[in-house]
Amino acid sequence: MQYKVRLLVILAATAAATVSAAIAGPKTEPGECGKYMYWQEGECTDARDRKSTKSWADEMLAKQWKP
Repeated sequence: MQYKVRLLVILAATAAATVSAAIAGPKTEPGECGKYMYWQEGECTDARDRKSTKSWADEMLAKQWKP
């Protein structure tokens, strides 16, 4: 009986630690954002998140081409 109580306490403590770590999330600093990420306004931002509907070529032409 005591074995089951100890096991239950250990499992509950592990679950609580896991939940608190998941809620806290990863703590990152500039330079630690990872692949395809960059630091902007105090947080990591996904570089692939595009708000433009234009293709890359169209954007470059718009920047470079001056008729």
